[in-house]
Amino acid sequence: MKSITSLDQYIEQISKISCIEQEDTIIVYRGEGKKYLRPCMPNLFREEHLNKLNNFEMNILNSMKSQGLSSTDSAFELAVDAQHGGFPSRLLDVTYNALVALFFAITPHYTEKGNLHDKEDGFVYIYKIKEMYSPSSKHVNDLFANLLEDDSPLRKNQLFSKNHKLVDHVSKNKRIIAQQGAFILFYGNEFCEIPKEYKVTIKIDRESKGTLRKNLEIMFGIHMGSMYPEASNYVEVIKKKAKHLKSPTFNIINEIILAFESVRLQIEIKVVGLISDSVEGNELAEGFDDIFCLLMNFKKDFQEFLDGNIEIRNEYKTELDKQIETHNKYIYELYELFREESSAEFFSIDEVVLEL
Repeated sequence: MKSITSLDQYIEQISKISCIEQEDTIIVYRGEGKKYLRPCMPNLFREEHLNKLNNFEMNILNSMKSQGLSSTDSAFELAVDAQHGGFPSRLLDVTYNALVALFFAITPHYTEKGNLHDKEDGFVYIYKIKEMYSPSSKHVNDLFANLLEDDSPLRKNQLFSKNHKLVDHVSKNKRIIAQQGAFILFYGNEFCEIPKEYKVTIKIDRESKGTLRKNLEIMFGIHMGSMYPEASNYVEVIKKKAKHLKSPTFNIINEIILAFESVRLQIEIKVVGLISDSVEGNELAEGFDDIFCLLMNFKKDFQEFLDGNIEIRNEYKTELDKQIETHNKYIYELYELFREESSAEFFSIDEVVLEL
């Protein structure tokens, strides 16, 4: 991976990535000042034992409320306040502004020395996401309340581990407004990385961090102080975002449908890559193996979820049967596509189809 050494190079790279994205794709960015073993991890998962404590997240939010550290009645907005107060949270900060992400890739936290990580390369992670949700919607607040429950299937079952959701910024929080921020909401009791198919990484040269910080301030007015201004007129920004916001009713079947859609989208991205790059031989076989593993893991997680939630299986039998039928039809079509593209041996279809 070639390192970026100037603003011109960075902007050119961002432009290339933006140009190839579809109109209905939302692009968000995250900057990190050094290479972490597991990048882009919400702080709740950095200490693995925390999320295994009884009612840990709920206790934090209740304590913040009782101590007067937040005045909101929304569990989601409480979590936002908690995160920016340094408390553990399952939310990951991202921004709509590529230059803001660059700032965080070359600048440490405001409580630390400005050149603390200048001996290490910085990184900007670019996420391509299909849907966005409003933080004030009933769906998001009901979903987050469900995730606060220790026995929630959305936390206990691997099936939902990749149901990451982009949630727009909270307008009451001045810091988020200044950073043109949003959040990616993570499910589960353990960290599950956003699939690499949705992510592009840009490396920022360590030797260029000081110059880049100076240029961001001189040319764009982006510096530590500018991250905390008063709110200004966001009418046009809000109008544009409103076209993408999703407002479904929260229930478990919608989360199951999202899990089905997520695994199929991952496969679609892999298939397009294999076909467009005219991959052959061992590389093609490895591509088939990746897709087989995705389907096998999904089948395993789905079956474990159904086996452990008989009441959900019975209540939503009609909807589940419809999703299984659609998924299996997709697998058969995928299998036929593989047969057309290659004479190589690949997975047995019986191993990955779901049982009605």
